[in-house]
Amino acid sequence: MKYLVLIFLSINMLFSSEIIKIDGSYSDAIDIAKKDGKKVMVMMTTKICPWCKRAKKNTLTNKKVIEAINKDYVFIEIDRDKDRDEYPEDLYSRMVPTFSLIEPKNEELLYQIIGYRPPNKFLKEMNLDEDDEDDL
Repeated sequence: MKYLVLIFLSINMLFSSEIIKIDGSYSDAIDIAKKDGKKVMVMMTTKICPWCKRAKKNTLTNKKVIEAINKDYVFIEIDRDKDRDEYPEDLYSRMVPTFSLIEPKNEELLYQIIGYRPPNKFLKEMNLDEDDEDDL
């Protein structure tokens, strides 16, 4: 039964049209990433951030971005202000959105993408897109 669930989740992730988000805490995302052998991507946001809304609407709905994140990351969205006690202090950023890429084994912060990026620049900054095309 456990294997059927894993197969279903794997197939779902391959054909998913949206980013699979963890509905839980930062520590839940770390635990899941350790089990799945993935890294963690934390999107730091606030309720009133227009650039966060733009990232969600434009960048995080792009097919290549969705595939890349679902393949390599456990994704979690955290409200910078509301969830302040639920994430490590070194993830705090005055600028939002901030995407923090984290190695779950030691919770090392690998890289941060600070601010809005269109899909092509977002992928390039993650080093996931070697394509020089601006239109995805």
